[in-house]
Amino acid sequence: MPRLDVVIDIVGGAQLVSAYGLLAPGGSLQSVGWAAGREAVLPVGVTLGSSTPKAIVSVYNGGGLTDRQAQLRRLLALVGDGRLRVPVGWRGPWDRIAEAAEALSGRSLRGKAVLDVL
Repeated sequence: MPRLDVVIDIVGGAQLVSAYGLLAPGGSLQSVGWAAGREAVLPVGVTLGSSTPKAIVSVYNGGGLTDRQAQLRRLLALVGDGRLRVPVGWRGPWDRIAEAAEALSGRSLRGKAVLDVL
């Protein structure tokens, strides 16, 4: 399995621990949520022994953040350049929103859900 340079985790808990294991040397795990509501317990020694350290960064998305437009432009540029892939696991029309919500809340979906609103 290829190693990842950046992981953005919104779940926390055991998933955050698994995500850390996917990082390449010098990689960064961005923790932006804690939907799991459970502890993330890293195995003893997993953070040791790398000549190029990995990072776990807690990202604050609360009030006072003034550069959201700049952050969004940067993310879109990364997607446009093909350097950041956003997997879509479900796509459908707006009237199937209940199906999308069920797939997301049931954690049966790999990737994002996209609703077409045309």
